[in-house]
Amino acid sequence: MKQNHVDALQLEFTRKIKLISEQIAIDICVDHPCAFWNRIKHIVILPYEDDFSENDIPTKSRPS
Repeated sequence: MKQNHVDALQLEFTRKIKLISEQIAIDICVDHPCAFWNRIKHIVILPYEDDFSENDIPTKSRPS
């Protein structure tokens, strides 16, 4: 008896959470239609130079 009540409450909570989650997604997508799209990911391969040194980069603390 008690387990059935717990299961029913758990199912009700799950439904409410799903409903709230869907409503949040709808509300956000009204303002930002692309908010939940899967973004295209890019891989960039940069050429590295053998004689490159970060110490050669001028900064405020290390002017050239």
